[in-house]
Amino acid sequence: MTYVATVVLQVRPSKRPEVISAIRQVMRGLRMTPGCVVCRSLTEADDDNTLMVVSEWNSEEALEELLKSEEFLVLRGMRMLLQKSTQLVVDEVAARTVMILED
Repeated sequence: MTYVATVVLQVRPSKRPEVISAIRQVMRGLRMTPGCVVCRSLTEADDDNTLMVVSEWNSEEALEELLKSEEFLVLRGMRMLLQKSTQLVVDEVAARTVMILED
């Protein structure tokens, strides 16, 4: 089973550069964490101030370690830079199909 953790941050426009800098640092740490398969940051296409950190974990134990990690605490601690509270969504993925789309 793979676990996908999505942290959604709705950033105050004036604080966006600070948040992006912090996210870059957090992602470096997450990528070196045992059990992390991939870690990405995303921006909503129609809202530059909604940022997401999406990470995939190879076990429930690895996901639990994420929730205790210093990196996760940094994401949670960004309250003063955000418009709304941080949101965490965790998905359990039992199966995945990868398709190559050709022209």
